[in-house]
Amino acid sequence: MKQAGIALVALALLVPAMSFAQTPRSYHYSSIVQVFDVEKDSTVQVTETQTYAFNGEYHQGERIIPHKAVDAITDISVTDETGQPLTRVSHALDKTDPGS
Repeated sequence: MKQAGIALVALALLVPAMSFAQTPRSYHYSSIVQVFDVEKDSTVQVTETQTYAFNGEYHQGERIIPHKAVDAITDISVTDETGQPLTRVSHALDKTDPGS
């Protein structure tokens, strides 16, 4: 019983130390730029460029576009900072493989 008490005290002392040892993660938008082009047929072409600044290690992200009062959203693509297109996959990629 005494050993269990010592183990609990040791654990209680280690848990706060472990949480402080982790690097805090955060991100913010460095910039968000939208370009709206109104076409002759009254449709609107929208280009939005979002630039994130990450602090810490991230492996995925998502962007949710609300559909309220929207008839259609088409021709969406995601590119990296070099303009290379990124492809959505349905399975987890290897975060240690730069080619993933």
